[in-house]
Amino acid sequence: MPFIAASRPATHAILIRSLRGHSSVVVDRRDRETWRMPPLNMLTKPVMSADRKVALAVLGSYVAIATVMVIVRIVPMALTH
Repeated sequence: MPFIAASRPATHAILIRSLRGHSSVVVDRRDRETWRMPPLNMLTKPVMSADRKVALAVLGSYVAIATVMVIVRIVPMALTH
């Protein structure tokens, strides 16, 4: 457990750094007050990087493992009472 606790801040820094994609697109902010989002059917599907896919897989695995651990902990308690 100490390894997991010690590695958590480093993992967060890597995930945050990889999820902050910097765009090279120049944005015109003159019409910022009147801008409206285009219809959803006109938007293209966002491109998901390999880093983001890995991060989502890791987070999904973490949630699945945590769920199983909670169930394993609750079932014996429910059966003994």
